[in-house]
Amino acid sequence: MVYFHLSNYREFKNFYLIEIKKNLKSEFPKAVSYNRFVELIPNALPVIASFLVNSCIGKCSGISFIDSTIL
Repeated sequence: MVYFHLSNYREFKNFYLIEIKKNLKSEFPKAVSYNRFVELIPNALPVIASFLVNSCIGKCSGISFIDSTIL
């Protein structure tokens, strides 16, 4: 799921069917069907959240600022 967000795909279904099931078949030989994967996503969310908290969020250096640029 992290790889999907780093890819240029706009739809997860296309990403899964093309990248995982075809292009990365040798890395994921036992990949489940797309429908089954979608059913399993809620089980993966706590693991992904833990990964993001522990590795992707930087430590505060004591200096913080807010960018007030208009979007």
